[in-house]
Amino acid sequence: MFKTLVSILVLAVLLALVQCSDKGVNSDANSFISLVEKPAFDRKQAADVIITDTDPLALQRDPFVILDVQVNGQNLVATVQYAGGCKNHFFWCYMSPPGFEKSLPPQADLYIIHHDNNDRCKALITQEITFDLSPVGEFYVYLFGQSDPVRLNVHEYFEVEPGVPIPVIYVP
Repeated sequence: MFKTLVSILVLAVLLALVQCSDKGVNSDANSFISLVEKPAFDRKQAADVIITDTDPLALQRDPFVILDVQVNGQNLVATVQYAGGCKNHFFWCYMSPPGFEKSLPPQADLYIIHHDNNDRCKALITQEITFDLSPVGEFYVYLFGQSDPVRLNVHEYFEVEPGVPIPVIYVP
């Protein structure tokens, strides 16, 4: 089932990329995305941030809150809280849309996604999760040819519209 889920996710991303018209994403960006987009599920090390043009609402899974988020070198470290306690929970981090807003500093939106694995237990769990920001940094350098500070707007779970993001500064 895990391999099927990964296959479906990859297929959906590829279909989205094929159907992508020029929405502020140039063909160079699309070429780069196909190189760096890969799901990472191993929680023993930092999972890569996944760069996608999938609508953030379509990515949402299960509720959680972000208590704290920081950049530590090339890692995004978030302290999250959720209900559970009986099963393993999984987290992913997506950059969507796949580009940088023209501002000072440039900005990008990151969405942390939670899958509760159908855990119906009600303990309040606090966990630190880590994501490798290298794909974001490589994408930035690929597009602009240099490494500048970037404001990452980190979003937690939402049902209809994203709430106020937590901003952090990242230097690729």
